[in-house]
Amino acid sequence: MLDLYNTLTRRRERVGGDDEKKRPGSLALARPITIYACGITPYDEPHLGHGTTAIRCAVLRRFLVSEGYRVRFVQNITDIDDKIVNRAKMLEEEPLALARRFSRMYHEEVACLGVPAPDAEPRVSEHIGTIISYIQRLLVNGNGYVASSGDVYFDIGSASSYGALSGHAAGELVAGTRERVRAEKRHALDFALWKRVDEPSESFDSPWGRGRPGWHTECCAMSNALLGETIDIHCGGLDLLFPHHENELVQAECHNHAPFVRHWFHLGLVLLDGIKMSKSEGNVVSIADARHRWGVPLLVYGLLTFHYRSPVNIRDELFEERINHLLDLYWFCDKVESLVEEQNESEDSPANVWGHAAHLRERFTRAMRSDLNTPQALVSIEQSVREGLSLLRDFTKNREEIRALTSELKRVGELLGLFPDGYVYERVYQEVVDFIKKRREEMEEEFFEVSLSELKRLLDERDIARAEGRYGHADEIRAQLAKAGIRVEDGTVRRWRMAMGRGL
Repeated sequence: MLDLYNTLTRRRERVGGDDEKKRPGSLALARPITIYACGITPYDEPHLGHGTTAIRCAVLRRFLVSEGYRVRFVQNITDIDDKIVNRAKMLEEEPLALARRFSRMYHEEVACLGVPAPDAEPRVSEHIGTIISYIQRLLVNGNGYVASSGDVYFDIGSASSYGALSGHAAGELVAGTRERVRAEKRHALDFALWKRVDEPSESFDSPWGRGRPGWHTECCAMSNALLGETIDIHCGGLDLLFPHHENELVQAECHNHAPFVRHWFHLGLVLLDGIKMSKSEGNVVSIADARHRWGVPLLVYGLLTFHYRSPVNIRDELFEERINHLLDLYWFCDKVESLVEEQNESEDSPANVWGHAAHLRERFTRAMRSDLNTPQALVSIEQSVREGLSLLRDFTKNREEIRALTSELKRVGELLGLFPDGYVYERVYQEVVDFIKKRREEMEEEFFEVSLSELKRLLDERDIARAEGRYGHADEIRAQLAKAGIRVEDGTVRRWRMAMGRGL
């Protein structure tokens, strides 16, 4: 069971039901939960807004699957568009070639974030026939018209429900519309279904002359072809709510005479130091730059500390504050794995989830079922890691409890994307060190880099010095580690914490 907030109804509603779950003993496949996400317009390097949407959608997909549902996820690529055409002219490149190049870059970047590929990824250029047929039906239904310029428009006067998603009546939305735009349209808010364009490399043949589809129509036609008339969940950023999603909704329901979307899943805006990321503001962070600065697991951890409907404020302090939570998780799992190997135990996961592991599963599942509450889900992981660190004080006595908890931590961590392929404790530690090094250099502060093996050696050397009463040498090691942003914590299982070198 999953309750998601529905932007259309302004309340939380249940996703899925008995029809979407396979009945025990049945050979028939259950109906999948269908999800559609507005994809990229590939005219530039993919940015962190794209990455955040990809991460959020991946979490939604993985959790639904873990709840026993089949999922079919479709995400489009708008590979012909005014922005693509303009950028291609500037770079003296063919529009479709430019779109393919940036699409490949996007695929590579989100794969690095641990995001699985969609089940289908339709491109506008490959579905022109489908889109034209979709527009023709709207014209037959009396919901569109061909203007004197050859452009084809949707007539919002033919739809009484316009404004239902954004919560604004059509009359309210007219204010501020330019008179020049109104001249050709029946209504100022009428939007393009097909735009006349004569340049061959930028257009396609149609019954209304050469041109290309209107942005709002592409998604409707392709989702209709691949997922049917009614989608279970439609994903997208809050900035797409109006006019994009509003225009999708009204034309799809006029086209199909059926509900278009059961749940509208809108994501909060991505901010950079409190300001909305925008190319016009020049404050856009690419996925590649974000990966290289913070590392993937820390980046994902930081993003998920915000609820999906809340604005995500990207700043270095956000990730600094999560470093030790992430290191605790990786350190604990790595330590348990090494202890299991030392004692030549089977690597198979315990058959039963009980005790601390059962409590983690209960807390985590409750949080995720409640409007995909990832901040609370992370709190449940952090609490369980603390419990696990306490249990490690006597591994022999708590062996089965620890192993069960570790297995569950990995399971729920994978659902959130905290364990991307190729990531182990040593790699996460090094990415954290690299981030701290950048920060200290930017602040023009001294930094002493310590590898993981060197850290262990210094901590062991300090323990010996303290045991032998050589407290001066022990203090020297403490001071040396402080320059690396490491605070020694005597009496704890892990023995140290990252502290960015301040207040040590």
